[in-house]
Amino acid sequence: MSDAKDVVLVVDDDPANILVMSQTLRPEYDVLFATDALKALALAVERQPGLILLDVMMPEMDGYELCRRLKADTRTNDIPVVFITSLEEPEAEVKGLQCGAVDYIPKPFNPPVVRARVHNHMEMVRARRRLRQYNRQLEDTGRMVAAGIRYASRIQGAMLPDLDRLKGVVAETAVMWKPFDVVGGDFYWVGRLDDKVVFALIDCTGHGVPGAFMAVVAAASLAQVMRDHRQGDPAAMLAALNQVFRHLLQQDQGGPAADDGFDAALCVLDPERRHVSFAGANMHLLVAEPGGVKRIRGDRMGLGYATAPVHAQLTTHQIPLAKDSACYLFSDGIVDNMGGGPRPQLFGWRRLAEVLDQNRDLPLSEQVDTVAAHLAQWCGDQPQRDDMTLLAFRP
Repeated sequence: MSDAKDVVLVVDDDPANILVMSQTLRPEYDVLFATDALKALALAVERQPGLILLDVMMPEMDGYELCRRLKADTRTNDIPVVFITSLEEPEAEVKGLQCGAVDYIPKPFNPPVVRARVHNHMEMVRARRRLRQYNRQLEDTGRMVAAGIRYASRIQGAMLPDLDRLKGVVAETAVMWKPFDVVGGDFYWVGRLDDKVVFALIDCTGHGVPGAFMAVVAAASLAQVMRDHRQGDPAAMLAALNQVFRHLLQQDQGGPAADDGFDAALCVLDPERRHVSFAGANMHLLVAEPGGVKRIRGDRMGLGYATAPVHAQLTTHQIPLAKDSACYLFSDGIVDNMGGGPRPQLFGWRRLAEVLDQNRDLPLSEQVDTVAAHLAQWCGDQPQRDDMTLLAFRP
């Protein structure tokens, strides 16, 4: 800790007053003095005193004008100024305070009173210095955290699959992935499974950094499932994903682990047969056909939680696809958006289905953009509530 004394600048054209003030404040403070305003301005900039004790009546430039100049200069405007003067009129005190002074001490002054007031003001100065230091530390920490999150966003983006690798395998694919924060808890995956294609969407608990960590665990769990469980049954694959996720988070050991989990949907598409198998856990599938958009409901069950069944029993739906049919997996962040006018309500899956049905002849990429535009219009000034993902494919 530094032993340097706090600096007080005394500005008075009378050397006798400076001497008395110096004797009053020393040895507790390092006392500087100036007998005119210009010297006082220079000392204030150079030495940055913690407090300025200023006389009003001085030649060439009075204390009021000096105070105004100190407050107009960014280098000195946060230095508190206390007027010490023989002017007794209330108007003089008001004028001093209006110039930016924090206190007003009449002459002749009482040394113990001056010491007490200077002490109190210097305590406030020290508190402000500590606060500025803490703010700088917080700003530095905030910049480091923000930089780390931006870097994490690049990493998370790199984990997401490139849909272009399915060109020539399926007719079309498109995705809207919009985290609530810079990073998020939604994760989607596409890949080949022999002559079939797997589309998976996982919505982990939380959003932001915690959700992104959960998404990493989910991605690692899904990679293990795709390596070890290649039978192509979506329900069995989600059940295996449930077990692997619980094991990686040690939520299958009965200890005091956090109870984190996810909703998920998984489709196995056979492009040649124009057939899709679907299973969902608190997540559904929309299928657009010539007759409209229908919802294939997933099971009402979360996965991965410590309280989730060890052997999750899910349903696989077998869905033949007509020509030009399209399939859509979506996280609840889309349908849970609030908006629609002065009495906000949920966007809901029916409005999503309606938008998709009205634009079903558009390419999937344009459909996804249209959904995003409808959501923005629906929400208006309402903030986004959760991570949002819409994964679309056409066989």
